[in-house]
Amino acid sequence: MKTRHLLIVPLVFAALVGSGVALRVKVVQPVQSHKDWFHRVRTEIYSIADKRPTDVSRGQWEFMVGWTVNLHGNTAGDHRQVDAQIAAVFADEFEQKLHGPVDLSTFDWIWDQYEKLAEGGKRYSDKFRPTRPANLAEAGEGCFGIPVK
Repeated sequence: MKTRHLLIVPLVFAALVGSGVALRVKVVQPVQSHKDWFHRVRTEIYSIADKRPTDVSRGQWEFMVGWTVNLHGNTAGDHRQVDAQIAAVFADEFEQKLHGPVDLSTFDWIWDQYEKLAEGGKRYSDKFRPTRPANLAEAGEGCFGIPVK
């Protein structure tokens, strides 16, 4: 009987440790990785506010930045809504794009990428893409409260 108890204790311990490792790998790590990605990309989106081309009004630029922040939060806030592999490639490419000139085509590129990487990206883009002339006509300085240079 004592031998059986001596075997059960290590088996229970091993099961608990294994469960903890599995929980970490299957749940905690993907959530943490997504959180890091989410904040990295959000910061990069906000950084566009300082890169306004001279041929775009402050109000239009703020409008595009604001709607892109909304796109990010509304379609990519949950790790289950995002394809992690596509999102990782996007983040690296986005960072590289920010080293060069940024213009309206940059916003279209971002929105095109969200159609691929986020579960609701296409639907959101169809409704709210800020570079469409009809949507851009609504732009006005102060519309999102984002300081634009």
